Amino acid sequence: MAYKSKKEYKKDKKKWKNSRMRARSPRGYDEFKMKEAAYKQFKISKKDDKKPKKKSKKKSKDKDTSSSVESDYMSQQSDIADMMKEFQIQQQQQMQQYEKMLAQQAAQAKKEQEKQLKMLQIQQQNTAAAAQTPNFQLQGAGLTPKLSAAQQFRKRLGSQFGTASPYTGLAQIQSGMVNV
Repeated sequence: MAYKSKKEYKKDKKKWKNSRMRARSPRGYDEFKMKEAAYKQFKISKKDDKKPKKKSKKKSKDKDTSSSVESDYMSQQSDIADMMKEFQIQQQQQMQQYEKMLAQQAAQAKKEQEKQLKMLQIQQQNTAAAAQTPNFQLQGAGLTPKLSAAQQFRKRLGSQFGTASPYTGLAQIQSGMVNV
């Protein structure tokens, strides 16, 4: 909101002239600057709105109105042209930003595709290397029985050694046959 009177403006200007006050409240100083700019703009526009002195001749009045209409029309045309130029500039900037974004997305997609290709090549190499290596497995001899771990320590049965009594064959040996 702009100042209502020149006195109010002067008072506020004097208050914000002090650097200590500006340092204490920078937001308030910014607000003062905005109000001051609005006040000065209003003051300038008020001067422009003052009516020119009336002329006694009717023809000059018609000329003034027609020239003012023409000047208004021309100023509107120039304003429209300026706005069109600004719009075109903004549109060009947006198109450039969009093209940059598309280029970044394309580069990112290309990197992702290269990464996927590299991962596929590594996987294929690993598969080929696995097929080339021999399949080593530790196994016992073919004749050894495959027993579970607990069966190795079970009590031996008499039938494993062939005979139940170990001294039965001694009776068959004759006296001259044994070499010790």
